[in-house]
Amino acid sequence: MNNVLEKYITAISALISGKTSPQDFEVWYLDNWKSESEEKITEPMYNPLNYLFCEVDAYCSIEEIRSEDDLDEAGLIEAAKNTLELLRKIQG
Repeated sequence: MNNVLEKYITAISALISGKTSPQDFEVWYLDNWKSESEEKITEPMYNPLNYLFCEVDAYCSIEEIRSEDDLDEAGLIEAAKNTLELLRKIQG
């Protein structure tokens, strides 16, 4: 079992289930993804995790300043669900 893969599956699952707020997930994900070493991210994991990084980066929790290109909470959770599905396929 890849510990890095498991770490992201756990965090994404917590967001989807409501155990983690979108704001807390945003901070956690951006910090973790930026600090992850290339050796720990296998090729099959890279695309789904990078996709989610881009979606997390587009997330804006403040409705008053959110542009049409930004994601709201529902959009972030949908992106997380899509990513989780791909990561579970990789996990086997």
